[in-house]
Order: sequence, then structure tokens, then C-alpha cells
Amino acid sequence: MRNGMKFSIIRSFLFIVFFSSSAFAQSKDAVKIIVDKNFDIQRAAETYLGNRNLWTYILKANHLSGIEDIKNGMTITIPANKVKNAYTEISNAKKSIKDALEMGAKILAEDLLNEAETYYTKSISEASNFDFESSFSSAKKSIVFSKRAYNQTKEIREKTVDAIVSYKKGTLQKRISSALSWIPAELYDNLREKDIARTLSQSNAQITFYDLSQIKLNENSQAVIQSSRYDPLTKKSNSKVKLEKGDAYALLQNSPRKKFVVDIPGVKTKINSKYFWVEKGKSDTKLANYNGEIELEAKNQNIIVGKNQGSVIPDGGVPSQPIDLIQPPVLSSPPNLSLTNELNISFGWIKNTSAKSYWLEIAKDLEFKSVINLVKNISDEQTKINLREPGIYYWHVCSLDEKGLPGNFSETFAFAAVGGSGKPFILLNDAKDIIFTNQSQYTLSGKTLSGSNLTINGKSVDVASDGSFNVVRNLNEGKNLVKIVSENLKSEVSVVKRVIFHETDNQLKLINYTTDSEFAEGTIITNSKFYKLNLRTIPFANINLINAVTGTNSQAYADSTGYFSITLESESSVSKFDLVITTQTGLSNKFYFEVILDTQPPGIQFDDFSKNVNSPNFLFTGKSDANLFSINNEQVLLADDSTFRYETLLKQGLNIFEFKAEDEAGNQTIRKESIFFDNIPPLLIDKIIIKPKGKNKTALIKIKAYDDSQLKKFASVVYSINDKTQKDFARLNEDSGWYELEVIDSQYLNIISVELEDYFSNKFLYDLSR
Repeated sequence: MRNGMKFSIIRSFLFIVFFSSSAFAQSKDAVKIIVDKNFDIQRAAETYLGNRNLWTYILKANHLSGIEDIKNGMTITIPANKVKNAYTEISNAKKSIKDALEMGAKILAEDLLNEAETYYTKSISEASNFDFESSFSSAKKSIVFSKRAYNQTKEIREKTVDAIVSYKKGTLQKRISSALSWIPAELYDNLREKDIARTLSQSNAQITFYDLSQIKLNENSQAVIQSSRYDPLTKKSNSKVKLEKGDAYALLQNSPRKKFVVDIPGVKTKINSKYFWVEKGKSDTKLANYNGEIELEAKNQNIIVGKNQGSVIPDGGVPSQPIDLIQPPVLSSPPNLSLTNELNISFGWIKNTSAKSYWLEIAKDLEFKSVINLVKNISDEQTKINLREPGIYYWHVCSLDEKGLPGNFSETFAFAAVGGSGKPFILLNDAKDIIFTNQSQYTLSGKTLSGSNLTINGKSVDVASDGSFNVVRNLNEGKNLVKIVSENLKSEVSVVKRVIFHETDNQLKLINYTTDSEFAEGTIITNSKFYKLNLRTIPFANINLINAVTGTNSQAYADSTGYFSITLESESSVSKFDLVITTQTGLSNKFYFEVILDTQPPGIQFDDFSKNVNSPNFLFTGKSDANLFSINNEQVLLADDSTFRYETLLKQGLNIFEFKAEDEAGNQTIRKESIFFDNIPPLLIDKIIIKPKGKNKTALIKIKAYDDSQLKKFASVVYSINDKTQKDFARLNEDSGWYELEVIDSQYLNIISVELEDYFSNKFLYDLSR
């Protein structure tokens, strides 16, 4: 009986002994269980390891091949703390990576973050193989790297007032708003609001804003940081840049909390794109968009520039209708992954008949972060460039149309310019910086300097006499960081890093980005026509949302961490959606959602109660069809029949209660009720007898009283005339605030007592006979 067996026994309480360090030194935190007839291995796994599916680990830890090997009376050892420590550290590593990502380490500390993610992936794989000691160690290493990534990024960003220079080649200058002269701008220099940055000839620079959006200035370009604001309370950022001359590429982090605007004079822009190019010429502005949409509005006219489209905006004029960008040419020479001893390189490509000119970009890295040359206005299908030093070079070409709008760049070619230097180099046959595979193994092959020492992640690799190598690597699920080092006899080194994503069906999940819990398919109840999902899945996946009723669809793309957001639009009271995840290698999974649009707020019904009371103990009872119910922000549980009961102690005077009912869709009903509590009788302030004047034989008894609530209209007065006791009621004069009673005057007129009462039945008899 193995995985398929049914566990019919659901209850066991066993004789448990915890090992002390002296009794069981090699596993002091293990648990010893003496098996009896009621033993349930899944229950034991759930109790001591926190996961009933780890019952197979209990078998392995006890060197048992199957459940049938468990016998009554035998001792089972469960290394509980080892497992707990590993999973705790994995959770800590996950949080540490998340913190680093939110700080911006993906941009400002990418190498350290890659190390952290690689060790994290490794720790999960080791835990799944029950190697919990190694898993714990890998998770700790992940935390070390993610904290270093976090601290490095934090240090840079804390110095960032509005924006920083995150990369530069050649000459970059800045001018602060109050200065007349230009000064050099160095790496990680701050750029504040109203500062101007410019590149000179054969120079380029990258400016990173607080929200991690980036502007890449090409040569002879000038930009003004018009505004860059961050609100720490709402965590919203708002940045605005104006390109005064030249051209630039923008790589944005636009989201509901991050707004980035490129200012085009006379044009209102709404950017829903993460990657585009803009150029400011003498009389116009050109825009080429490579992702999402950019809305342009001028003189009451709107156009939307979609993906792989462009527009020309004359100064003071109306943007042109969207123009489709033309395709890049096919590269030819130098061939991909080729070697040459020359440094004067002839670059060539196959002619694109639609192109009026070409741009050639050459970099020292595959992601083109370190661009060494951007050659523009090439009219032919070839050009010659003299490289200054040996090394590995990456290049690509884009086509420009008759309007001067650049399309996407071509695929990237790589070559090694050795130049007879004897310096080591590494050329991989797969020239992608990120490699995707759904196989558990991947073959790394390429060429290096013949006779050099080659290592991959610290392990030596055989190199053939011609410098070629071929290595099969086992992959962990998820992200795998590969570091290849080639070293010659002079200890000169060349280093290449690659990221390999091993995609599996197990990763095709939806995770709630906020709670980090699995997002199950089913019913979503909302009070808005638009419901936004913030989720995480396998990195770089394509997400297709299909309205199952109307057939309309929308798309999103997961980023390098797997995060994406997508909005469900309800067309009716009940809308049905299919969400399809497709990975880079073609793995796919479908999720189903039903969205119920509910705009009806929940009700609140009260049983009868008095709003004026003289007892401090008060009880509210009633009924509500809410999911969440609170009184004065204190959660009140509703009974199964939706009734509530709330006892409270009133303070003297006015008591205000706010009742809030909220349903599953987020609809709210708020009601306020006031209860006046008064248990103090009226206070006697003064008493006087006004004797008559003239022939009038009537005296006036006046009583002054005060009460927090309201005095009754009459007060009982006992008085004596010539030693004869009389009783009557004094009437309250609303204008004067005195109780008044007319009586027959006498030399021997005296007030014996007054009984005062308010409308809360609080009363007191004041003895005035003394």
C-alpha cells in the first residue's frame, strides 16, 4: 500500500517522547513516536511537519520503503524542527526578495537579485526532494543576497531626490535651474526638478526616476526634469519630462500608483505604454511606440498610437494619424557567434525595401545596457566600424521609414573580436540573455579561447582544441542563474551570465499578489463594473482574458517576478470569464471566473429602542444581511439568522453610535443613532419669595433649577402659610427658566420642600424646611 492507499484511521494519540541533546545528539529536535494500531501517518505529518503530504518524508527519514513496513510497537522518528526551520527560512527568503523587488533591486542591483532568486529556487527544489538541511542553507544564502540587493538599492534611492544618472557613456552634463553654466554629471548624480541634462557627441546616458522609470538619452540630446514627486502616504509617484532636443527611449513602470508623462508642447498625452521612442526636432516631435498604447490629444482631436505604430506631431499642429512602423532587416555579417581577429568590422544586412535608412546599435552586453555606439542615418545595407578593443560584441539594426520613425530592432547577433590579443572570450550558441525551457536539462554550448580554463558556476568544463564546449546542466524549477568564466594563462578573465527559466506545469498557478495566497477560481462579487486583479504567476507568461459571453478578450504580460494586473469588465449582473496563462515555452493553463455585479447595499434593521434613557446599560438588537458588521468600528458578529446583539455602557449625556454594514461586493450602509443618557436628577439652584406690592395680596414663589436633559413643566412645591401646610405645582416659565407659583401672601409664608423631575424620570425632593 503506497500513494494510492486509503487512510481509514483518522484518530491516534501516541506515546510521544522528545529527544534531549544527550539522548539523541544528531537530531535533538526530532520527535519519537511508538506506533500502535491507530497510527495515521498522514495525521502525524500534518501534526508535526505542518503538511499531511510530507508523510513520504517520514518514510524516508525512517528508511522505510512503504506504509506496509510500519509495524505496531516500532519507533518512528520525525525530524520536525529540521523541516520547520527549512520552510520558515524559505518563507523569510521569499519576503526578503519581495522587499528587494519593491525597493527597485531589479533595476539597481540586478546581479545580486539574480543570485537571491536562484538560491531561493534551489531551496524550494531541495525541500521538495526532502533535503531540508540543504534547503535551509540555500534559503539563508538567498536572504543574504536579497538583503545586499535591498541595501544597495536603498542606498542609491535614499540619495535620489527626484532622479539619478544610472548609466553614462561619454560626456553627460547637467545644469541646475538657478545656474548659467553646465557641469559634468557623474554616475549616480542627482537630478532635481527643473534640472537639465544633456549628452554630447558619441555619448549616451540613462536617467532613472524615483518610480524606477527610465529615460535613455541618445547622443546630442537634452531633457528637462519638469517634475518628479513621490507621496509617501499614498505611495504614488508622478514624473514629467520634456525632451528639448535630440531623441530618447523611455522604459516606464506605469501603474495606477506610478504616472509618467513625456511633455510634448501643445499636446496632451496619456501613456499606457512601457516602451517607446521620442525625438524633438526643429519643427516637430516624432513618436514611435513599441508597447501598449499612447493617446495624443491636440486641438480637440484624439489619436491612439498602438503597438508598433508612430506619429509625427508638428509644433502647434495636430498629430498625424498612426503610422505602422516597418520591420527590421535581416542581419548577415559578421555572422552570429563568429570569431574575427579584426577590430575594423564590416556590418551588413539584407536590404529592406521599405526602409529609407537604418540605425546600427553595438553594445558590450546582450541587454544593450552598455551601448558603445549608435550609428544613425545609414543609407546603405552595410557600414564599417572600428572597435577600439577586443571583446564580445552584440549588435542589432532597425529600419526607419520616410518620416524618420524607427521600428523595432532586429534579432541580436554576437561575435568575438579577438584582435590577436590572446584575451579570453565566451560566445554562447544561444545568444539570448534569458533562456526558457520546459525540460529539466539544458545544453550550454559555445566557444572560448583555446587553451583557457572554463568554469560554469565554479565547476570546470572540458574545452576542445578548437575552443568549443558542450555541457548538459540539470535545472531547478524556476529561475537558474548561470555564470560562465573563461580564464587564460595570464589570469585575464571573461565572464558571461545567463538566466535559464525552467518552466513546469506546477508553476501554472495564480497567486494573490497582496496576500501571497493561492487565488482560486470561482465567483467574484463586486460593486464595480470594473474589477482589477493583481496576481502573480510564472514569469514572462502571456495572460489572455476572454469574456465567455461576448467573446471579447484583453491581454497582459507577467513581468520577471510573475506579477501582472488585468481588469475584469462586467457586461451584465453575471459575467463569465476564462483566463488563459501561456508560458514562453507553450505550457498553458485555464482558469474560470464568474463575476457577479452587486450594487445593492446591505440593510440594517433595529428592534425598538428608546433614545432617552436613565440607565447606563444599553442593548441594541436588530438584523442585517451584511458580511461585515461593526458598531463604532468594533466588529460585531452576526448570528446565523443575521441578527445582532450589542451591549454597551453609556456615558452621561449624548452617545453617538455609527453602524456600518458591508457586503461581499464592498457595498456599504452607514447609519448613525444617538442615545441620551441621564440618571442625575435636576439641580436646585435658587429659591425666592417675591412679596406683593400695593394692594396686591398675592406673593410669588420662584424656583430656579438645572438639568442636563429637560426639566418637566411642573414642580411639586410644599409650603406653609401661618403654620398651615399647603401643596401645589409650580409651572416652568420657558422664557425666564424659573418655576413660578402664585400663593396668598402672609407674614408667615415659608417653602417647606420642592420636588424636581426631568423627562428621564430622574427626581429629587429638596427639603427646605431648615
